[in-house]
Amino acid sequence: PVQLKGNHITLFWAAEAVVLFWLYQRSRITLLKIASLIIVLLMFISLLMDWLQLYIVIQHIVTILANKGFMTTLVCGSALLIFYNMMRKEADTLYLPGLENRLVRNFLLSCGILLIYAAGAWEIYYQFLSRLPGTAVYTLYLQLYTFAFIVLILQLFKRSASFTVLKLTLTITGMVLYFFNLRANYDISLEMLTTGNNSIHFIAHWISAAVLTWLLYDLIVYFRKQNEKVRTYEIPFTWIAAACLIFLLSVEMHHIIMWMNYRSTGDWVYWENLYYKAGLSILWGLCSFGMMWLGMKHTFKTLRIISLTLFTVTIIKLFFFDIKNIPPGGKIAAFILLGVLLLIVSFMYQRLKKMIIDDKEKS
Repeated sequence: PVQLKGNHITLFWAAEAVVLFWLYQRSRITLLKIASLIIVLLMFISLLMDWLQLYIVIQHIVTILANKGFMTTLVCGSALLIFYNMMRKEADTLYLPGLENRLVRNFLLSCGILLIYAAGAWEIYYQFLSRLPGTAVYTLYLQLYTFAFIVLILQLFKRSASFTVLKLTLTITGMVLYFFNLRANYDISLEMLTTGNNSIHFIAHWISAAVLTWLLYDLIVYFRKQNEKVRTYEIPFTWIAAACLIFLLSVEMHHIIMWMNYRSTGDWVYWENLYYKAGLSILWGLCSFGMMWLGMKHTFKTLRIISLTLFTVTIIKLFFFDIKNIPPGGKIAAFILLGVLLLIVSFMYQRLKKMIIDDKEKS
């Protein structure tokens, strides 16, 4: 392979690693098994060099998908998955002294999936960056691609023994990425609204937000169906899940208000102030009411405590923060809605007092 150039070396080593292990399974020559793993490590080094040259230093990719970067990364990921599939036929013994077959299988599977993800991620990053220079539109599509990839992985591994951990880990990863992209999404939204350029691309953000909301909802539904061993973490999980959903809805409400009402540059400050002073209070009041209703319906004390906590925070925010520099219409709407919600919750508590006090059967 030293006679080949660039990505050809990477492709050659990806194929060679698979062929060597295939030969080992038929000859049981240990040297072939050792060599196959060494070739995999060399393939990674060569692939990193290819990424550096293709995506960072030279950047001369033009063709979508059918280019050196995407195809080489996809082939390397596929080679690792083929290697993993062959490893599944091996017994749970030692691959090498101190290295179990199980660890090698997990390594190959994880790296294969990550490389296939990286193939699409690099392609999205470069193609949008080269065709829309000076913008960060690629961030929207990378976020959407990541969430869609998470959904695909969860569907493929839903029968796995470690599916619970995988589902929790990937959903948290999606939420962390969403939090990490907050500033970028805000800046992109502001730029698109003020300039009117490329605004159609923000649809990718709406879709990704919907996918993330579904991931959180599906995780909650799945968690409630698990055995008692998992349910021991029910209280901290409920707090975290509720916080994530409220945070997600709060952020997306900001985007919805701005995109529905923005007309000129001066509108941004007005509607953003209305969002922080009245919009959040109304949203949190509705969320609190919804959690209270669910907590009573399912006799779930933790959810009712979260609801009362959010009600308290909302009322404190309303009296100490919202009342200043807010349009009269916003004040009236926020106070009336919160008053109605408090009366409804009070009525619900009076009607269901016996059920709420008697939590012994639930605990």
